[in-house]
Amino acid sequence: MIRGGQRMMHNIRTVQSLARSARHLDRLNGGVEHVVALMRAGASLHCTHRPKSADWALSTGFAVSEHVAHLVIKRADIVGVGDCLFGPELSQTWRFIDR
Repeated sequence: MIRGGQRMMHNIRTVQSLARSARHLDRLNGGVEHVVALMRAGASLHCTHRPKSADWALSTGFAVSEHVAHLVIKRADIVGVGDCLFGPELSQTWRFIDR
């Protein structure tokens, strides 16, 4: 398809790109499940703010990637315990709750 003198490329996913995406999602889901299992056992998730980023780690010392941490805190069984640094922002400590 040509629009405005430029050729538009359609994004057709290949088997390899789909497999790569699936492996990435499997790693993310595995990371989320691992973190939630540790939190279910009593660990809490902590966020430490840096000048241009945030570091996430469990109270056990296990480092958590920012992407995995954001997926973990979206779960209904993970709640912030209210120690916000800047008003109504995100909590810095998160815990697992039993429903």
